Amino acid sequence: MLLADLLGYAGGLLLTVSAFPQIALVYKLKNASQLSYVWLSILVVGLAIWSIYGLSINSMPIFVLDCIQVFLYSALIVMKATYAKNKKE
Repeated sequence: MLLADLLGYAGGLLLTVSAFPQIALVYKLKNASQLSYVWLSILVVGLAIWSIYGLSINSMPIFVLDCIQVFLYSALIVMKATYAKNKKE
């Protein structure tokens, strides 16, 4: 494994792990009203495109970790919608 790949995995892992505190807080509070749908949507689309780019250049650190981030931030969108719906009921 090249040093560049190790750096890619390290940076990607840190960025991926950075989503967990927000997910945990939203889950704990059952409230995601402070999160913007626009921001989350732009982030998910950007990460998806970046993931496709990683695949196209055969960069597994970019591809794998961005796919995980797409999943995590998509989960935040689902949580935001679910908790907003539950609040109205």
